Amino acid sequence: MCTGCGARTSVTAGTIFDRTRTPLTVWFAACWHFATGKDGISALSLKRTLEIGSYQTVWAILHRLRSVLVRPDRERLNGKVEVDETYIGGAEPGFSGGRAHGKKVLTAIAVEILEPKGWGRCRMAPIEDASASSLLHFVQECIEPGTTVITDGWNGYLGIEDEGYIHDRRSQRAARARGEDPGELLPAVHRIASLTKRWILGTHQGAVDAAHLPSYLNEFVFRFNRRRSRSRGMLFYRVLELAVAHAPVRYKDLVAAQRSRTVPPNPQRNEGIRTAWRCLPKAGHGGGASTPVKWRAQSREMFELVAPILASARKRTKPRKIDLYEVFCAIFYVLKSGCQWSMIPSDFPKKDTAYYYFKLWKEKPSEDALSLLEQALKKCAWRGPYQQWAQRLHHVSHR
Repeated sequence: MCTGCGARTSVTAGTIFDRTRTPLTVWFAACWHFATGKDGISALSLKRTLEIGSYQTVWAILHRLRSVLVRPDRERLNGKVEVDETYIGGAEPGFSGGRAHGKKVLTAIAVEILEPKGWGRCRMAPIEDASASSLLHFVQECIEPGTTVITDGWNGYLGIEDEGYIHDRRSQRAARARGEDPGELLPAVHRIASLTKRWILGTHQGAVDAAHLPSYLNEFVFRFNRRRSRSRGMLFYRVLELAVAHAPVRYKDLVAAQRSRTVPPNPQRNEGIRTAWRCLPKAGHGGGASTPVKWRAQSREMFELVAPILASARKRTKPRKIDLYEVFCAIFYVLKSGCQWSMIPSDFPKKDTAYYYFKLWKEKPSEDALSLLEQALKKCAWRGPYQQWAQRLHHVSHR
């Protein structure tokens, strides 16, 4: 707290740890596993490692860390750079050609070529399409002017000479005509594309949403560009340094799309016709032909005949919060339909409540006596399957 103005602040203010309810020790442990793992770590694996109960918390931590991996003042690639595109996700059935627009994400790749051999840094970013404007924007964002840009024969790269780049164009068709392997024309970007897809399929089991793909690509670039680092601790230090210097990242900014929750209509209780009561005869009709019983008119009225029997199972030491009528409807539904307890409709009481009263009411004081549930159902003129009550109740209670 400031002694002058009385304002409160925190050491985490203005960082990605701002307003977090997760302890910083958990954050540091997550940063360590995130930075030191050679192939990274998925949210589910980190959840199990740190023994955190919420997957959502771990997922948000990892995405906040991915959002800080790009320095705003990082240097662009220079020297000799290979540039190409690939689809993340594999071939799209029904579309011909390597650049056909489908559901997969088209990703541009740029890799530095070192002399006499080897690769330097790389850059990756999703692009809207393979047009000249999209490719030129990627080249200008990632590559320093005056650099030699090596591409294939795609016409989308034809205008980069006008922007101050040296264009080395290598045609795959000409390579095939010479009997050469077209895959050897751009070996660096092809290797990076292969490693990226294998990393997504391996570490993240391919479960990468297209909206979050840029974050995963930034993580791969961060790891690839520091692949020669001998100290894992320095990577951990770098991640924390970037996290402290980054502005706060809110959860609503991480969520790709807010899914509208479909709230089912809340039907008024005691309205409509419950199928569990349809085969009950009207009061006083005995065992004649079944007559549908209207819910509002006679169902609760009929239950009042058996309510004292069922209420006698437990002394009312305190006010009962559950409606026995609703519980009896749920039990009757299970007996009539033969469904599992977990399949009780949502407008009935919870399955645990219904099953508790079912066990309470089916207990017999002696072998020859009837249980409370049997007495209630007989008084309601139950005409279920032709089974003895003991067999029927034993079948329901052992599901």
